[in-house]
Amino acid sequence: MSTLTNEQINTLRNDSSIPRYRDNFPPDNISQIYDDGMVYLIGEANRSIGMINNYIRNVPNPEWLTIPLILKEAIISSKIEGTNANVSDLIAKESGEPLSDSMINDVKEVNNHWNALMLGMELLKEKPIYSETIKEIHNVLLEGVRGNMLRRGEFRSGANAISIDGTFDTVTYLPPEVNNLPRLLTRLDNYMNSEIKIDRLIKIAIIHQEFEAIHPFADGNGRIGRTLITLYLLKEGVLIAPHLFMSGYFLKYKDEYFKRLQTVNTDGDWKSWIKFFLEAVNYEARKSYSILGKISDLFDKQVNYAQSKLKGRYVREIISMSYKNPISLNANEVIKSHPYISHDAALENMRKLVSLEILKSSEQKRNVKFSNPKLLELVFSS
Repeated sequence: MSTLTNEQINTLRNDSSIPRYRDNFPPDNISQIYDDGMVYLIGEANRSIGMINNYIRNVPNPEWLTIPLILKEAIISSKIEGTNANVSDLIAKESGEPLSDSMINDVKEVNNHWNALMLGMELLKEKPIYSETIKEIHNVLLEGVRGNMLRRGEFRSGANAISIDGTFDTVTYLPPEVNNLPRLLTRLDNYMNSEIKIDRLIKIAIIHQEFEAIHPFADGNGRIGRTLITLYLLKEGVLIAPHLFMSGYFLKYKDEYFKRLQTVNTDGDWKSWIKFFLEAVNYEARKSYSILGKISDLFDKQVNYAQSKLKGRYVREIISMSYKNPISLNANEVIKSHPYISHDAALENMRKLVSLEILKSSEQKRNVKFSNPKLLELVFSS
């Protein structure tokens, strides 16, 4: 994203070779995309999501299963936008280890993305997904990081452009002019909340492309747009829990992702974009299904091993908590969720789990933080 002067914007708008916003939303004659190949992809993607939903339905309180996936999404989606923080950097920050200024900012961006995702899921309980909701999420995403001064929590007030390295000379796309934003965003709000008879995976593919094409914020559009995918599918009941995120596929095929988004603007090619999106859904859904099974197996293995070695109670509760916070769990969190466990008992059992190499502790003398390295390795290597 580049924020440019009016003179630079005028120069770019006079250059017909630079792709710009194409006002073709929603696509006309959407039924024309439904050839045999597209129908097959729609069926496969929905079946793959159904597999995960059925798995989740049989797990009591599945939050401990899905939170590691949310953490992974926060890191990967941020990487698409150029951050370099890995899960080890998040642990280092929580443990008080020294980090470079740039890495501290990257970790903050990942943490903000996590908080924005969690806020979005909380807002779904009482609000529809529309512009004001999106601005609330954006306000959290940019708190205290780069872009913080660029109208955090508000839509852009001027022109912007997409460029390869943030400079005028490498601009690759011009979003719509700011005076068109109210009309375009109202139209997008209405479409998101309409009862149009269309498969909801097709609909969110169309919504995602239009949001990215409008580029309503001065910064943070990519992360917000990818967050909207999961939030929309949750709101519509396509997902019964936050277990499907798209950023892994989009990062793996980053050039193709941007190319397919762009060709809707340059060529009006909705079909290629929707096909790519459905392939991403199917891939990530099947991958999530596999990871969820592995997480569940690891949990049972860790609990059974700990219970066979330790006489202390509360092992299951503490290990379960380490799945809900696999990078910086402390004793206070345990007793907050399980008031019948004393602080001393929680800390003693956590240290015993360290001796069994199930948890790993920070070097801090006070407010010691615990991570679950085997869980993190499983999630981030899958």
